[in-house]
Amino acid sequence: MTTTAVLPRRTTSLSARLTVALIPLVILPLVAMGVAAYLRAQQLVRHQATTELSGVVAAQNKILQSWAHAREELVAGTAQSAGVVGPTRNLLITPGAFASRSELFNALRSLQATGGDVRFTVVMVVRASDQQVLVASDQSIEGHIADAVRRGRLPLDRVATTPVYDDRLFAPGGLAIVTSAPIRARGDEVDAYLIGVNRSQHVKRLLDAMQALWGERAASGQRPGRTYLAVAPDLVATVPEYLFATEPEVLTRVSHPVFRLGPEHGQGFAEYVSLGDLPVVGAYEWAADQGIGVVLEVPQDEVYAGLTSLTPFFVILLQVTILAVVFLVPLATRRSLRPLTTLTGVVENLARGQFEQRVPIERADEVGRLAQSFNFMAGELATMYRSLEERVAERTRQIRTASEVARDAALIRDVDALLDQVVHLISDRFGYYHVGIFLVEGDDAVLRAASSEGGRRMLERGHRLAVGKVGIVGYATGTGKPRIALDVGADAVHFANPDLPHTRSEVALPLRLGERILGALDVQSTEPNAFEESDVVVLQTMADQLATALENARLVDSLSRQSADRQRVIEVTARLAQQTSYDQMLLQVTGEICHAFGFPRALLGLVEGDAIVIRSAADQFDPSPPDLGMVLPIGQGLLGKAIAHNEIVQEREAGRFGEAATTIAVPLVAPGRTIGALAVSREMTSPDDVELLRLLAVPLAAALENARLAEESQRSLHELDSLYRQQAAEAWQQILRARSTTANEVTFQPGAAPVGDEPSLAAPIEVRGEIIGALDVLGRAGAQLDREDEVILEAVAEELASALEQARLMEEIRRRAVQLQAAADVSRETTSQLDSATLLSRAVHLLHDRFGYDHVAVYRLDWNTSTAIVEAAAGKGAEALLAEGHQVPVGSASVIGYVTQSGNAYAASAEGDDPYFSVTPFLPDAKSELGLPLMIGDQVFGAIVIRHGQPNAFSRDDITVLEVLADQIAVGVQNARLFEATLRRAQREQKVIEITSKLRTSSGIDGILRTAVREMRQAMGARQAQIWLNAPAVGADGNGDRGDGREAP
Repeated sequence: MTTTAVLPRRTTSLSARLTVALIPLVILPLVAMGVAAYLRAQQLVRHQATTELSGVVAAQNKILQSWAHAREELVAGTAQSAGVVGPTRNLLITPGAFASRSELFNALRSLQATGGDVRFTVVMVVRASDQQVLVASDQSIEGHIADAVRRGRLPLDRVATTPVYDDRLFAPGGLAIVTSAPIRARGDEVDAYLIGVNRSQHVKRLLDAMQALWGERAASGQRPGRTYLAVAPDLVATVPEYLFATEPEVLTRVSHPVFRLGPEHGQGFAEYVSLGDLPVVGAYEWAADQGIGVVLEVPQDEVYAGLTSLTPFFVILLQVTILAVVFLVPLATRRSLRPLTTLTGVVENLARGQFEQRVPIERADEVGRLAQSFNFMAGELATMYRSLEERVAERTRQIRTASEVARDAALIRDVDALLDQVVHLISDRFGYYHVGIFLVEGDDAVLRAASSEGGRRMLERGHRLAVGKVGIVGYATGTGKPRIALDVGADAVHFANPDLPHTRSEVALPLRLGERILGALDVQSTEPNAFEESDVVVLQTMADQLATALENARLVDSLSRQSADRQRVIEVTARLAQQTSYDQMLLQVTGEICHAFGFPRALLGLVEGDAIVIRSAADQFDPSPPDLGMVLPIGQGLLGKAIAHNEIVQEREAGRFGEAATTIAVPLVAPGRTIGALAVSREMTSPDDVELLRLLAVPLAAALENARLAEESQRSLHELDSLYRQQAAEAWQQILRARSTTANEVTFQPGAAPVGDEPSLAAPIEVRGEIIGALDVLGRAGAQLDREDEVILEAVAEELASALEQARLMEEIRRRAVQLQAAADVSRETTSQLDSATLLSRAVHLLHDRFGYDHVAVYRLDWNTSTAIVEAAAGKGAEALLAEGHQVPVGSASVIGYVTQSGNAYAASAEGDDPYFSVTPFLPDAKSELGLPLMIGDQVFGAIVIRHGQPNAFSRDDITVLEVLADQIAVGVQNARLFEATLRRAQREQKVIEITSKLRTSSGIDGILRTAVREMRQAMGARQAQIWLNAPAVGADGNGDRGDGREAP
């Protein structure tokens, strides 16, 4: 039920009497106050105007003095600097010293202007002995005589600023302000003067700045005025009225009061007639030591114009005041009779939740005391309500912040970005002075992220604390327990950090993951007792979420780094495999490794005889690495131990320049032997570096061995040149035997003899000293062949031999070029593929298409069944071979069986009784067969089989080229398989991380169980997944009761 208060009736006579009594009592004092205020205002306006002018003039004089003082400091400092004193001394001794003059000129130019700030119009050094300009920033005045110096117009024994007018050198026809300082280049005596001159635009800008100060005051309501710079005895400079003028307006021979008043009083104001015949009020301030004064003039009409306008203003103000009193007094009377109504309204508003409502306290009686008590009660209620709202808002903000930390932890994979996001989020949301995150690295807790300015300085210098020893952070990371210092001054463990001087309370919470301590979350406040138990609970929750996110980010980063390392291994080995020069490869290999994997130093040693020879070295800190060709014994040093024991060796040692580093040496194993070792150094190594080198060693050894074989092949070509003549003869014999005899008169087989009585001539066809045939000519019956015919015949035979040999060589070159180009294409294709199936298919087709072999197949070994199974094939019978899934037992009496068991290449032919040659139903007309092992190190994992329709189709050169290609294919297959395995591992671990993340975000035991079985079933593609929470009780039949199980829906 609502109760309405009934107010007592007001009496008209009481209200009227109160109004009539109060109005005269208020109006009469107001009228008296108005008249007094008008009289006082007249005095204040005059005083205010003069005070304002004096203040502005003082500020303008400060601008002038600051301007002069700044240039005096520059000139004085430069006059004492080595860049001026030294060159000046040299020029005084040796006037023609060009270097000293250039150095002094540059110093003057730097003094004149720096970074676009032009401080002087011209700067010069004047010799004291003859007042001649030695060097100036304006070279056109060098050698001139400084008249102002000669006539003593400048105080030359000290640093000073002096105005100069109409000086031939300093200010021809104008005003200049000269700043001078003595130069003592050869002792205590003054040898020269450093003089800086400002004139024209520079002086106008100074006057503009002084006038602008008054302009700012005028813009805020003051009257217009004009600023003058007075220079004794009779010169006045001011800003010209012309808007685009570039020089000040200078008046000479002026009779101005400031020249009389300034030296006498220093500062003050006066009323006088200006230079423009206008009555003004002028304020001045005089600098006696410089002979300069600042004058500000304002027209008197403008200064005292406000006095005449005050009369109507005060009349209107008085009238308005009387009307207000007539209106307000009755209103106040009525309001004094309604306090209870007002109190009732406030109570009703308070009941509706408007706690800011208060009762106006207008009386000192019982009603006033009641209103005062009520207001106190309402304030207490409002305080209590706001406190409750703030506590609820604080808890809501804490929960929201924890949720955002968890969300960011699940989304951000970069550790540094995550830590920076978390510290700023906590600092911004909770308003803490400093939030930092320390991560444990060895025996220290290292600061990795901070939100405050002091924290960022700590980050820059790598701030770290000893775990378990220094400060609250050391305690938290050492014990795994939170530590709170509500008053850091009284806490014995607290570490006082000079970068955080305002800390009054601090809490450190460990970042725990199981039993491991990853680091600590450090929070500091400028308020004592800033942390409550609830704050610690929320912050510890965020610290636990952050620890989980750090571990997840570390796992993802590790997987990404491993994948990137494997990709770089593939790229490096591919680039090395493309090198055709063995020496060039040796020079580049260590540099490639350092550049690709970030190792500061790398060293490559190869086994040559019974010793190790350094063949390649790179050191980014030392442009002169160890001498190439250095010989080291096997079994000593890291390289020697790695080669002797055929295993990876590492140790911590001092570098060449005293720095500590860890060196890892890995042996390089080619098929059947260790060819050398690779050593790399890094300040801090990890197991990933060892795994990376283990992965790199196999393809690197293969690439080096392949390059060496290619180099040896080139040398073999020179050795084979001695056999070329015999080979050429045999080649031509085979060509001639292969050709059939024709019945015309142009071609004869070897040994063919003419018939009849025709005359004949014969000339041998000789190639490289070997006779490969003869050119016979039969004459007509009865004719004779003379010596001239014989000469012609011999010449034709010689040219014929040359042409035939060139044709044969061109045919051989073409065949070899096609073969080498095909080998290069095969090598490039196999090293650029990362899918093993695609790589093998592409390889067999390239061998078949480019080399022209009838049949090419690749077999992989299945050691479980000891068989070689066809993987890819091209050519005749390839489809049938793949359709059948052809298998050959390892070690069987076949080329494939021999190659897969022995690891050696083997060529078989149908000619002779070769035990390993057999006719295959897939290519029954094959007459030659070649088997090449696919190996990594000493391990055979497959073979390449090539068949041809001609017997003895594979020469030694063909086999060598094909062996190199087989090694390249083996490396490519191994790289592809490693890449596929790494990719599968990364995908598997990523799936585990995703499942773990979903489990951690699930709420309640039932939610976690349901999430676990659902995610496992989806990840593994299973029909059903279950989780058992208790151990099964084994019964008599051997079957256990599984208890309470959870099954995926």
